[in-house]
Amino acid sequence: MEEEKEHIGDWLEKLQQESWNLELLVSGFSIFLLMQAYQGLVSAFQYINLNTGLNGNLDGMLRTLVGVLLLGSIVLTINLIAHVFLRGFWIGAVGLRSVQSKIDIEKLGYSEYFTEKLKTSVPSLDRMLEKLDTLSSVIFAFTFLIVFMFFSLFMFLATISLFIYFIDLGLNLLEEGAVFKKVVKTVTIFLILSMLFAGIIYAIDTLTLGFFKKYNRLSRLYFPIYKWIGKITMASVYRSIYYSLISRFPKNYIRILLFVYVLLFFMIPFMKFDQYIYYPDNGSQFKLSSNEYDDIRNKENYIGDASISSQIVSGSFLPLFIRYSLDDNKVLEKICKDFVPKKKDGFNSGIYIGSEGININDAFVEEDEPGKALECFADFYVVTIDSVNIKTDFYFYIHPNQRERGVQTMLEIDTLQKGKHEIYIQKKRLNRKDEIEDVGYSRIFFWKE
Repeated sequence: MEEEKEHIGDWLEKLQQESWNLELLVSGFSIFLLMQAYQGLVSAFQYINLNTGLNGNLDGMLRTLVGVLLLGSIVLTINLIAHVFLRGFWIGAVGLRSVQSKIDIEKLGYSEYFTEKLKTSVPSLDRMLEKLDTLSSVIFAFTFLIVFMFFSLFMFLATISLFIYFIDLGLNLLEEGAVFKKVVKTVTIFLILSMLFAGIIYAIDTLTLGFFKKYNRLSRLYFPIYKWIGKITMASVYRSIYYSLISRFPKNYIRILLFVYVLLFFMIPFMKFDQYIYYPDNGSQFKLSSNEYDDIRNKENYIGDASISSQIVSGSFLPLFIRYSLDDNKVLEKICKDFVPKKKDGFNSGIYIGSEGININDAFVEEDEPGKALECFADFYVVTIDSVNIKTDFYFYIHPNQRERGVQTMLEIDTLQKGKHEIYIQKKRLNRKDEIEDVGYSRIFFWKE
């Protein structure tokens, strides 16, 4: 048994001495992947905005996950680049040490005063190498510690979101005004507030490096929170790294680093560097967007609201595509009385089990009168060109850009004069009183040759 422990100890010692190889390999490979992943995560936000209409809690949870992944990729990229730089500096210093192991300050011929100052202030190569090696390894470990902490934050928020979601599902089964329903709502609010309070206490203890663990009575009260939140957030994955760092280095340095990262976490989404002070952020009616024109749109971008073929057009007809927004489902349900879709909002299955046995097909839902669904969109949108109402003849259309679903119509423009024109689209929406009203949806400018 002792020989086995000694063998494992020797193996770990050797692995620690040669860990810089693995660190550089993982850092370089991770930086390459993260550079590729960043744009993918940004696109994921676009996809969620345009193609999902989940319950508020589930939608928020999904957005939080993508946000945490995006922030984690930024933190990883910055820290790993710093790690590669320091490791490269360390390797360069190791190479220098192979030909010059000591600094011979006397040989430089400086004054006695300056020579003495350099002897006391300039560390030896061995000392510098030791510090660089330690700092590089710490940055590598600290980087993944921060990422795991972000993931823990997501797990905590996701737990609360799922709890609220399933409670809402249960409450919807109860009659409105029932006493039991009111009791469940009260208890739910109390539990949610308790969970948030426990999470804040846990966060304070983590960021202060153990404030509630220092005092005997407080630590006894805090331990159940520590154990419970730790299981929810999967903190056991990174606790060894956390306690190793705070026991190895001055706690004030660790506190400052954690504070900086938390501050950046909350500040970065609400800040930007912009010197284009005479370019207003608002005023969409005065701006042209490439997303509105098929011939100049970036192929990776989604159509926002509507799109036409080009800024400069000719001929008698101009195709207009209007994207179907999932946020409009509630309004369509109110105005579209003649059509009740068979398709479910969410997952649909092509597996049917009945008296004839099991039938397995793709998830294709056949509507009895699909034309009535199209009539709903005809009443839903109002299209004008230069403030003149245009008669629209809509067809369902999957746009080849990113396979966005919507409706398309052909606008007659043969009578329009040469020059600038404006397409203005209105649609219906529900206001706060749950009443239907017309609102501006999209504005597209084009020029006729």
